[in-house]
Amino acid sequence: MTDEAAGSVKRGIYRRAPLFAAAAIAVIIGVIARFKGLGKWPFEVDEYYFGRSVENVLRFGTPAYECGGYYVRGILMQYLAAGLRLAGFAPELAPRAIAAVSSLIALPAVFLLGRRVHGRTVGVLAVALLALSVWEIEIARFGRMYAPFQAVFVWYLVFFVRYTIDRETKALWGMAILSIVGALVWEGGALMAVANLLPPFINHTRGRLTARQWAYLGAMALLVPPLYWLTTNDLRYVGDVPPWPPGYLDILAQRSEAPDGPYALWTTLTSQPLWMVLGLPLLACALWALKWIFGFRERWLAAAGLLAALAAALAHQFLVVGAVLVLLLLTRLVQWRELFARAALPFLATIAVAAIFWTAFGLTTNSWQGDEPLSGMSRLVSLGYEFFGLPDIAEVIAQPWARAAPFLGLGLMLLLGFAAGRVILAKGAGVSIEAALLVLVAVMLLLVGLSDPPRAETRYIFFLYPLVVVLAISAVFRIAELVAQRPSTAVALGIVATVSAFALSEDFQPAHLRNIDSADVTFRRNMPPGVRNHYVGRGDIREVANWLAANTKPTDLVISGQGIASLDFYYPRLDFVFVDPSDARLGGWSCQRGTVDRWSNRPLVYSVPELRQRIAASPRSFIVIDSRLLDSVLADLQGLNPEVAWSNEYGGHAILRMGPSGSPGP
Repeated sequence: MTDEAAGSVKRGIYRRAPLFAAAAIAVIIGVIARFKGLGKWPFEVDEYYFGRSVENVLRFGTPAYECGGYYVRGILMQYLAAGLRLAGFAPELAPRAIAAVSSLIALPAVFLLGRRVHGRTVGVLAVALLALSVWEIEIARFGRMYAPFQAVFVWYLVFFVRYTIDRETKALWGMAILSIVGALVWEGGALMAVANLLPPFINHTRGRLTARQWAYLGAMALLVPPLYWLTTNDLRYVGDVPPWPPGYLDILAQRSEAPDGPYALWTTLTSQPLWMVLGLPLLACALWALKWIFGFRERWLAAAGLLAALAAALAHQFLVVGAVLVLLLLTRLVQWRELFARAALPFLATIAVAAIFWTAFGLTTNSWQGDEPLSGMSRLVSLGYEFFGLPDIAEVIAQPWARAAPFLGLGLMLLLGFAAGRVILAKGAGVSIEAALLVLVAVMLLLVGLSDPPRAETRYIFFLYPLVVVLAISAVFRIAELVAQRPSTAVALGIVATVSAFALSEDFQPAHLRNIDSADVTFRRNMPPGVRNHYVGRGDIREVANWLAANTKPTDLVISGQGIASLDFYYPRLDFVFVDPSDARLGGWSCQRGTVDRWSNRPLVYSVPELRQRIAASPRSFIVIDSRLLDSVLADLQGLNPEVAWSNEYGGHAILRMGPSGSPGP
């Protein structure tokens, strides 16, 4: 190295020294926030499921329920937590410690990704922001699989980039091993099995696959079935046949809606000849477009993608149309000039005509309106859902983010859009690292939208957050480079803009971090429901158990009622568990045909008349319920004169007290 080059390196180090120092302070604060009072508070409900299964591992050697079946979610993390329990960790601390350490393990991989995407400065900034991120810290303090899976996924990305961009064959071992580990940590590991299939489509040879790429796809496809089975197969009902309580299948049938979708749509079209006639111009346009698509036959990957987009337009799935076209442009299977050239007019006209046809159909018929036809804005919303509801990005991803962190979510979306636009419009051959990672983000979001998670919460895309942050910071620096003339000015502007945007976002909450282990923060006092779910809602079930221990007698009947799943862990003297027959969780909680609660191994009651009968026969009864269900439970117990004996200071729990034959107890 010449003296001039060495001097340049030293000057670069000196310039970045304040940034490195600030990032180090951010990491120290983040470490403290992740571990401060980590085992202080009782289990959250989902943590309870995990903690109870860890106890079963310690008792039986496997995550087996006492009443039959196995709980295999996060099985690798279960055994790690069991090891920590044997080392003396408290039940609450063991899984949370794994999550917190995993959150820190992810940070070096974040730096490596940031450095590859845009340089050291972006990597350091990404580490600092994620170290201080309230969302990252809260999920890192949550004793479940989300933070560990995020760490596995971010390190997977490091090997993904090395294989896809650097063409390092040995990186395949890292991808394959981490895919298997990911499946053992969380069911989202199935997404990594799909990510393994992306490199050949990113590194195609002029729209075709080579023999070596076909061999790669064949080898990686072998991982898909076992990983899919491992992540989707629920073994909790093994040995419990038939598992459902009597009448439960009838309840499910009443709860589910009658099939609608394509069959009802086809019936409407065929029963109204006018719409069949009006559809002829659309079919004519589609045939016209096929001629243009056929021109890509030598680049058959591009032809297949364009054909898929055309089919999606004919089926009024316009989100799929947009997603396919964006992926084609990002992977350079189709150039943007080709898509908007005069020759592509038949294809674009078909999409436009399809949009007009289906809009007219949706506004003038009731096929998509349900039993009660809608009007005005409701009809437009329904139409939009039909057009953009598959994959269900709106409900699964957009709505939870809009409720929890609207400004942060919108900012990240705009920056990703800028990054995608820049990549699409860039000149030159080949796919950049940004393009490859944007393709991966897009595919992951689409798959999450198709996954139909049990709840609409932000946690299901938590694993993508570090990657999105890296790409967003890189986009900020790209914008700064367009504005500033000198590189040093662009770097300074990028740092200021990034830090300022983060400081103004919902993800930077110094007061929250300062009081991270306080009761007010832990139990989400005065926190909107959307934000509460973003951070994971918690309730003080230990306080419920303490009140029961101080205010009940051995002769009292104590019931874990509606919405309560973890009382037995802190209050062992529990007589039985009640689950309303209409509760969607009844099938998952019941064991031995509805006679035993699967988690606590206590007797299970799911009949309101039987619940009333048992309460009436007891000298005094207490039932713990979710406060949000208070009105419905009071209605079920009408005539027994229930009274609210106690309610949790932070909400979430209430205790009802009843005496014999409907007389209130003392």
